[in-house]
Formats: sequence, C-alpha cells, structure tokens
Amino acid sequence: MTPMEDLFEKQDATFEESIRIDRKFDEDDDRAAHRDQLYRHYLDTYHITDASEDFLRDFFTRIHGYDEEMRKGANHWLYGYYGSGKSHLLTVLNLLTASADLEEEDREEVWNRLDSDSAYSDLFETWSTMLDEYRLVPLPINLLKYQSVREQSFSEIILQAVYQARGLSNRLDVAFFEGWYQNQGTWDQRDELTKEVLQDEGVPNAEQYSWDDVQQYRILSDLVLEELVERETGTADGLADIQRQDIGQRMAVEAVESYRQELETESEKPVKIVLLVDEVTLFIGGDYQRLSELNALAESIDTIGDGNIQMVATAQSEIEDVRPGLAAKQLDFGILKDRFPHQYHLPSHHVGEIVQRRLLEKTEDGADWVESEALTARV
Repeated sequence: MTPMEDLFEKQDATFEESIRIDRKFDEDDDRAAHRDQLYRHYLDTYHITDASEDFLRDFFTRIHGYDEEMRKGANHWLYGYYGSGKSHLLTVLNLLTASADLEEEDREEVWNRLDSDSAYSDLFETWSTMLDEYRLVPLPINLLKYQSVREQSFSEIILQAVYQARGLSNRLDVAFFEGWYQNQGTWDQRDELTKEVLQDEGVPNAEQYSWDDVQQYRILSDLVLEELVERETGTADGLADIQRQDIGQRMAVEAVESYRQELETESEKPVKIVLLVDEVTLFIGGDYQRLSELNALAESIDTIGDGNIQMVATAQSEIEDVRPGLAAKQLDFGILKDRFPHQYHLPSHHVGEIVQRRLLEKTEDGADWVESEALTARV
C-alpha cells in the first residue's frame, strides 16, 4: 500500500499549479522528443469530462463543416472558474490542431495519450477525419503575459502572434519593416548586411550579431533598419512611413487571413487558423476600449475569416455574468453575446474528478491509492 504522502512528496520541477497555453520547454534538437515532452505534460495528464467532450465535439464538427443545423459563428467562449481546467483544455486543443506536428506522429497513439481508456472512439474519428480534410494551424495567446506591461490592444497582440508565426519579429516596428524589406532585393543578405552596418557603426564584436538579434534588440534595430532603408531608397526618412501603420482589429484579422492564404498556397489541403486566446475577461478588466475592440475583432473574424479563422477565448464566467472586479464603471459584457454565440461551461465541480483521474489514476501509484484508500475511506 502506498502512503498518500508519498504520492506528493517529490513533485516534478515542471509542475504547474495553473497550466498556461504558452508554457515553454527547452527545445530538444530532436523535434519528436520535444513533442513527446509536450504530450506527456499536457495530454497524459488531461482527463476528458462530459463538459470538455461536448466542447471538443462541437468544435471539431464546426471545423469540419458539419454544422448546417447549428448556430453560425466562428467565435467560441469557453468559461469556468479556477480549477475548471479551461486553460489546460485550451492547451490540449492547441496540440490537437497542430497539423504540422501531428503529421509526424501516429494519430491513434497521440489520441490514446488523451483517452487511455478508449472511451471516446467516436470523438477520435471526428477529430481524425477533420485532420484528413484540413490543415490546421493554431495561434496560441496567453493574455496574462500582457497585463503587467505597457498598454497593448488585442489587435497588437494578435499581430505579434501572426508575425512571429511567419518567422518575423514580435516587435511590430521591426515586423512592419521586415514585411517591406522582404520585397527588396537584399532580403536574403540581411545577416551579412547586419554585420556590415554594425561594423561601420563601430559596434564591438559586430561579426557575432545576426538578423535574429536585430529582431530582438532595439539598440541594434535602431542602427540597422535606418541604414538599410537608406541604402534601398536613398533616404532614411522612409523608415517612419514604413513603420507607421494604422493598427486596428481589421488589420489584425486581415493579417491572420493573409497568413492563412500564404499557407494554403503551399498546402494540398484547405487551411484553417485556430486563434486560442486565454483569459480575455481578466485582460479586459474594466477597460471599455478593450471590450469594444474584442467585439469588433470577433465581428471581423466572422466576416473576413468566413469560417476559415476560428477563435476560442477563455473567460472566468458566462458572458452575461462577467463582473470586472473593482472597476469604477461596470462594463456591459453583454454586447459580446451575439459575437460569441457558442458558450461552453466547464464547471469547477469536476475538480474532484479531475484530481482523481488526471493526477492520481494516470500513475500506477496513484491508481493503487485511489482504489485501496480513497474510494473506501470513511468520512
């Protein structure tokens, strides 16, 4: 018999009290090993509940296009309080919609990590058929990262995610430059030109720097971008025009759609983008501008994306019940109801079931303890 305390005394260094969709691991040179680490951390430890099954089935069905009799709209509201597992489910969805990675894996083996009892074989078939017909590309965004930095809009954050997915900088001023510079004849020489410009500017060890460093560090991009614009156009004044963009929700969604179309030209299957946005209500707080922007963003996803862009947003509660804490002015989140017609509740009362199945029964010691102790305990 395994004492209960032995199940918990040695926690893995990567243990997370709260799972977040942007959790990073040290990337192994072996991509298969890296994927296994992700699957082990997120699929092996997830337990499908009735509520999460309903959400996954509905979402896969809509992606697949079998929604003629269902309410239309491409925006999904997944809500639940702490302990409901909404962020973990969003992370699972991120892995289940990453076609590029899944093409290198055996689907049945991946699914068995999530559904080790084979209790959801029909859900597996829906998921697998969806992957047969579409190439899915998830764009995960954890909004909690942006609460303690300068004010950023939904549009800016989505643009950063899109540019980063395309291999460009997540600093928008640099990404806008890169979008322009890719059409110039010297784009392929950018690493060599970076070293050359920095050497001319007297930067120590200039030969050690590359374009990756320009993407990250303002002190380098301030030197390099202006010089490259001047070489291409004859004047450095054009840099301000290149970087001056009218950032808004429409521009953000058009950038997502442009990325989707770019991927589709290289794919044998139709491409769909899945925007996975964690903790929207905490990010909005009492900011009416952010609330209004999310409403407009969801509208643009419906009109511009035309079903090819799907957004899943997680929140603390049902749209009608959102209360932005201590905000001086209570916002009416009800304006989002028509834009997010699909609401899915993950009740926190599942937390006991999740602890039993996810944290205990999926390990040998845990299963033994649940069977011999927890299920026979007298209270």
